[in-house]
Amino acid sequence: MARLLAVGALTYDLVKLPSTPARKTFAGSSAYIGVCSARLGVPPVIACKVGVDVKKEDLERLKHEGVSLAGVKVVKGKTTSFMLTYEESGRRKLRVLCSSPPLKSEDLTEDLLEVDMAVVSPVLNEIPLETLKKVAENVELICLDPQGYIRKPLSNGEIRFSPWKEAEKFVSLVDVLSTSTPELPYL
Repeated sequence: MARLLAVGALTYDLVKLPSTPARKTFAGSSAYIGVCSARLGVPPVIACKVGVDVKKEDLERLKHEGVSLAGVKVVKGKTTSFMLTYEESGRRKLRVLCSSPPLKSEDLTEDLLEVDMAVVSPVLNEIPLETLKKVAENVELICLDPQGYIRKPLSNGEIRFSPWKEAEKFVSLVDVLSTSTPELPYL
């Protein structure tokens, strides 16, 4: 049985480093959280939605690491994807290429919520308040990484940070807030 629930999109990232061609990687906070948790001996389960384009071998790699995919739903459309372009200075530009639909509260079944802790880490506003409320009603310890709530795509897909007007409603439901220095002014 899983002990940690990782809630947030699995993604495909096109990563462009200086002087190299872009390469596609299977990513997302929930993937990283799940693998780290499994390697530390805490059985994880991921809850998110992915598109029909998700590669079976990418999901199999997570399973091989000991990550349960019981909460991963394959839906019409594409898996959330970003273009990450790194400059020589180390500065990163982020652009959304496509996004999967939100994970609704009804997507979280009773068995997924039978865990000791949850890490909620949206990448692009895919976890609504009602979904977080359901996690909070059922899980004793919750960590929130709010990165996906302050990311706002421009018309060309480029991501900019924007003030998170509903922060108080979300943060009041969690025990731990995990963020980074560049994100702090937007919380």
